[in-house]
Amino acid sequence: FIEDVRLADVQISNGDVLYDNELTRQTLHATKLNLRATLETLADPLKLSGELDLNERPVVLTAALNSPKSLVRGEDSHATLKVTSALLQADIDLETWISPHLGANGTIDVQAPDVGELAQWLDRPLEQAEDPGALRLSGGVATTETKMTLRGLTLSGNGWTLTSQGTVDFGQVPTRVTFDIKGDRVDLDRYLPAPAEAPR
Repeated sequence: FIEDVRLADVQISNGDVLYDNELTRQTLHATKLNLRATLETLADPLKLSGELDLNERPVVLTAALNSPKSLVRGEDSHATLKVTSALLQADIDLETWISPHLGANGTIDVQAPDVGELAQWLDRPLEQAEDPGALRLSGGVATTETKMTLRGLTLSGNGWTLTSQGTVDFGQVPTRVTFDIKGDRVDLDRYLPAPAEAPR
């Protein structure tokens, strides 16, 4: 067991990362990537912060792990992740552990004020011309080595709301997905990207 580690000031400055998917014809280009990590001791919080331009739009990232020492000792440790941009905001708050298996339990909250603009920004424009407007996903999530459980999940858009709970069991072949969904009638095609052209 490593007794202690210190990260005084670890940085990535002005990075450039390109993702190019030939199958879906999607391109994501991160420029001006700046990341910083600090850790006084293993018992102190590990803090990450950064900013970048993704497809020419600014994004701010912050993350923290409350106690890396607790995690490596097999105890729970509180973790958070926050993503902020004009077209997407995400907050994830979890209790995490790695023993006896990797797992987490907490909440997620993801908001997109304009799905059409978000899809265009991420180079996956929607199939239908009509912009479906805002979208929000929030609720509880728990993961184990082979299963993800979603509880009290709320998915809402312009004029509609769905509530759900269920599981995704990766230990089954094929993966077994079980959900109980209640709410308004929704045209999900409005939220799907246009089919990708065949690679040339």
